[in-house]
Amino acid sequence: MGISQRILVVEDEDNILMLLRDNLVFEGYDVLEAKDGQQAIDFAVEEKPDLIVLDIGLPVIDGWDVCQRLRNSGIPIIVLSARAQDSDIQRGREYGVNAYLKKPCSPKELIDKIKTCLNQREK
Repeated sequence: MGISQRILVVEDEDNILMLLRDNLVFEGYDVLEAKDGQQAIDFAVEEKPDLIVLDIGLPVIDGWDVCQRLRNSGIPIIVLSARAQDSDIQRGREYGVNAYLKKPCSPKELIDKIKTCLNQREK
């Protein structure tokens, strides 16, 4: 069996973070957790996760700034946010996110999107 892929989950709400972590661990991923944008950037630079699941409404540095700062890192980013108006989704495209999911999102939908993004990265 190979090394588990690492997912950085960036979410400031404990209950959502726990739910995301539990679902990802169940699927066999190693999970790193960050509760604000600065932690997300630090983890991304130091730990080089295989993918980031990112909320937009974060303390310290918001998710948009995280996207901008990590844009050229090569790490796929899936935004998972309650902010899902057309303008938000368009902004996500402009910032280079790989996918944009609206909260609440089914665990299956998130896992499917993660697998798609990771498979595209490996090609």
